[in-house]
Amino acid sequence: MSWAKLESEVRAVVNLRYGKAAEAIRLDNGVNHDCVCKISERNWIIIEITKNDTVDKIRGDVNRLVMTRTQMFLQNHVMCECIIVLGFEPTPSMRDAAEKNGIQILSAPGFISIFFDQSRYNGARNEVKFGSAVDIISGNPDTRPYIPVSYDDKTRSKSYDIKEISRKLTSGQNIVLTGSFGSGKSRCYKEIFSAVSNKENTYCVSIDLREIGALASDHQIIRAHFEQIGLDDLGESAIRLLNTGRLIILLDGFDEMGGAQWSDDPQRLKEIRRRTLAPVRKLVEKSKSTFISGRDHYFNTDEELLDALGVDAENSIHLECHEEFSQEQIDQF
Repeated sequence: MSWAKLESEVRAVVNLRYGKAAEAIRLDNGVNHDCVCKISERNWIIIEITKNDTVDKIRGDVNRLVMTRTQMFLQNHVMCECIIVLGFEPTPSMRDAAEKNGIQILSAPGFISIFFDQSRYNGARNEVKFGSAVDIISGNPDTRPYIPVSYDDKTRSKSYDIKEISRKLTSGQNIVLTGSFGSGKSRCYKEIFSAVSNKENTYCVSIDLREIGALASDHQIIRAHFEQIGLDDLGESAIRLLNTGRLIILLDGFDEMGGAQWSDDPQRLKEIRRRTLAPVRKLVEKSKSTFISGRDHYFNTDEELLDALGVDAENSIHLECHEEFSQEQIDQF
């Protein structure tokens, strides 16, 4: 990560965490600081950001922060919390130089995880099943090696593998995957989560809609998911990421959201399906990008599918699973 990108990401996290703008400014004492967030008139956060890996540079940053903290308190009665964020893991001597002066020192991933701990989420999410990707004997999450396959674009003469799909998602493009029962949608969904959630500077959640049921809002879906995997404390942070367009969301089972209504009138049934998926449309609208999978027979047409999900046909990709392995893939399996 470049220094400019690191600086931008730290400011964005401060903004998300405290709900206040953060900026690089020159204070009245003549010292420039990389990131200052004025939480209130008497309470500030001041952060120095560096990729320089020398102890002398860290000691210099510590001295500048201590000077500013002291002057702001004595002259303006402002309490300053001081933090140093590094583009690498701090060494013991760096930690000692900072912490003995009451300054927190963190790597960039460590600082970012204060707001939303993606690695902690990944660990909890991988402990529960991904849709129907389960061992048919034990019912536990499927841990067998993934057999690489491609997924065909329904409107263009092109196929995508997991790596290409992941790249599209991280660049902000919505993707829909459909297929019949047992065609590999959930396993694709699991592999996509593994590929995307481990990327640097990426926030990604994976929600099994069949476990959520029919809920009234996008926020309820997020909260219900985090409660189910035992990470209630991360739910509100995920909602903030969603509302600021920084969250990538994977949704499996759009055809199993639990709507109880039925009708023998085709138009009425279409309206029921669309109403049931209203919170999904909100998730699509707010997120950075979405990967949504479900059975191909749920909607009458592809046009209805994309409309009900809130996906723009011109700026998205609609993929379908192959019905069976090739001979080579069977041999691998």
